[in-house]
Order: sequence, then structure tokens, then C-alpha cells
Amino acid sequence: DALLNAAVAKAEGLTHIFIACRSDALGDWVDTAIYKVPGKSYLIERRVPLYSSAWEHGGPIIEREKIDVCLTPSPNQYEVRAYHKWLARAFKHAPLRPTQKQINAASVWRNGPTPLHAAMSAYIASKFGKEVELPCHKANKYPQSRPTRARVIAL
Repeated sequence: DALLNAAVAKAEGLTHIFIACRSDALGDWVDTAIYKVPGKSYLIERRVPLYSSAWEHGGPIIEREKIDVCLTPSPNQYEVRAYHKWLARAFKHAPLRPTQKQINAASVWRNGPTPLHAAMSAYIASKFGKEVELPCHKANKYPQSRPTRARVIAL
């Protein structure tokens, strides 16, 4: 998910992040998360890492931020496969010796179809709150143009 990956990149400190709204070979609109890094006299464009689908990118964040991930219990023990949802908990801040009340107050819970998706959703919710705003460029104006609109991700 390009929007989720862009929000994680923003939380990780990458700058010049935007969503490129392009038409693919079939004519469907596809969102691609892009960031720019300074070159000698220009900005070099790179795709944002796939934090929500590649363990080599999202895994270190889960470990560093101590994000808890678990499979949610199925309402019916015989229908486990039909209920696949993952639950993740990240913390807004971590007191040194927290009480249970402080842990509950600092916890941000999110769910998702995969462990990485749930964990990255919880991570960005712990960093930004309920919404993240990302600039978006239209296909023909990209990359020289200014953002044409903002995408707001509701968490």
C-alpha cells in the first residue's frame, strides 16, 4: 500500500515524500510512493521502501519500536481461516517503569490483513495520531510540479 509506506517513510524521517498518481499499462490509476534525496545540484527520485509488505524494511522498525503483533482470536474456533486479521500495538511514548495504566494510555492498537500491515499502521498512528497528510502529484505534472492535492490517511 503506497500510502501506508509513504506515511512510514515520513515517520522514519525521509524528506520530500509524495504520492505519484500515475496511469499504469491497463489505464488504471496507481499510487506510487516516491521520495527525493539531494544530489549535487538536483534531487534524485527513489521509491519508498515497502515497509508494509517486505520484512527487510518493516521488521527492523517492529524490533526497534517494540511493536507487539498477534493474530486476533476467531469468534468461532472452527473458522480460524475465515477470520485472518492481525492486531498490532505500538506505544506513543515509553515511560521508564510504566504502570499498567500508563501502558494502556500509551498504547495504540491497529489491525490489518498481514502482520506487517498491522504493525506499520500502529507505528504511524503512534507517531502522527489519527491522520497523516501527504502531498500528491498528478501524472503529467510530475515531477516538476507542485503538489496538486493532499492525501490524508485516516488511521
